[in-house]
Amino acid sequence: MTKEESLSKVKILVDRFNNLTEQEKNRYNEEQTKGYFIRPLFEALGWDFSNSDEVSFEEKVAGGKRADYEFKLNGIPKVYLEAKSIKTDLDLEQHARQAINYAWNKGVTWAVLTDFESIKVFNAQGQSKLLADKMVFEISFADYLTDERLRLLSKESFLENGLDLYAEKHAKKLKKQTVNETLFGDLREARRMLTDSFGLWNKGTDKETLDEGVQKILDRLVFIRVLEDL
Repeated sequence: MTKEESLSKVKILVDRFNNLTEQEKNRYNEEQTKGYFIRPLFEALGWDFSNSDEVSFEEKVAGGKRADYEFKLNGIPKVYLEAKSIKTDLDLEQHARQAINYAWNKGVTWAVLTDFESIKVFNAQGQSKLLADKMVFEISFADYLTDERLRLLSKESFLENGLDLYAEKHAKKLKKQTVNETLFGDLREARRMLTDSFGLWNKGTDKETLDEGVQKILDRLVFIRVLEDL
């Protein structure tokens, strides 16, 4: 599906929503909201709801609870979506916590909360407990046709790690490090700690001698760790 085709389908949904009266919005329950708006929106974003290897319904999570939708690539969960009726107040913390907990308990990074009128995207694995820190972005339905961030929730975007890259760029997700980068950082911190400690215990020792002693210890620790893996 091209971007133009996707936007055309989204426009139909936005127009349909705009034509609803407040009374009609209040009459929509969760299932109707999913059927008339939420599911078609994510279908327009390229997700195949007829393929259970791509989209699961009422996926069981911790405590016997069930998430509305689980989106997967090659059978691997990528995002959990919690759907609410149009009349739901998405700003209530309990709804965001619910969506986040579903993803967190499954070890999945991304959680989405939506009633179609608004979409909130959270990093469920973020270290901060504050919702403001966990929320990556929010989009109003009025901006679905112009806000490029909606495309970050498309299947194509997940194939290209688009949401991960966006979150890393905006400090909403820690950038992944290679094994070598992680090892280098750990060794650098270990060297600093050992040098400081040896300096306190051996006052008057010159820097060259301290550095040599620290390097020997690090070499031995790395050697022992390698032997453990053999």
